Amino acid sequence: MYQSKFMMITKYLVRNKHIPAKTSVSHLFFLAFPREYQVSINQELVKSDSIPTGKDGYNKPPILEDVMEVAKDKVRAQSINAFEPGSNFAAANKEMQKNLDLKKGDGKKQEKMLEEYPKEPIQSQIKSMDKAIEALASKLNAPAKAEYSRGNEAPSGRLYEPRPCSYCHREGHGAAFCHEAQKDKREGLVKRDGKFFNLPSGKQIPWDPSRPIRSVVATKSSKPKPKINAIGTHQS
Repeated sequence: MYQSKFMMITKYLVRNKHIPAKTSVSHLFFLAFPREYQVSINQELVKSDSIPTGKDGYNKPPILEDVMEVAKDKVRAQSINAFEPGSNFAAANKEMQKNLDLKKGDGKKQEKMLEEYPKEPIQSQIKSMDKAIEALASKLNAPAKAEYSRGNEAPSGRLYEPRPCSYCHREGHGAAFCHEAQKDKREGLVKRDGKFFNLPSGKQIPWDPSRPIRSVVATKSSKPKPKINAIGTHQS
């Protein structure tokens, strides 16, 4: 019930472009569960290596279907005790029947009690999940904050400070795509070694945020090379 309602809401939001993709709500689905469920679900995702990572090494939101599959197993595990011996269950069932008989309820009432008694934990979980669905839907349908609402003026300042290129100190690109670095490399003025730059001699250029790496390359390349006088032969 919880999963079908959640998928219905998610498909509606994706279809109407309120969210870019189903992966955008996997964390909301995860947060709808109680804390102890979250810990258990997260452990299972880590154990099954279901948490993807980006190129920068940071974790990305897991696939929604993976989270749902793990969550379904955890909810089912809470309602089933796989290690309970059959003899104990039979004894407990007999004791429950005896207690019901002592209450002397009429046949229909007694049958109803027997029918509803084992389902009580599941019904409680379903009610809890319905409340979580309502809370999730209200979060997704809530209007955005005023400063990001459509129609407001664009912010005057920058939302973030761009990082300049370490090689030329210009904004808009990194050292891997720096035109100046590629030009100097073609001319043999600098060599690239992973994320570091080396002089033609093989000496690594230390990174210093106060100056571009190209300034070191330019300084070293402008130094005059020592002249070697040729020894001439004189004929007598």
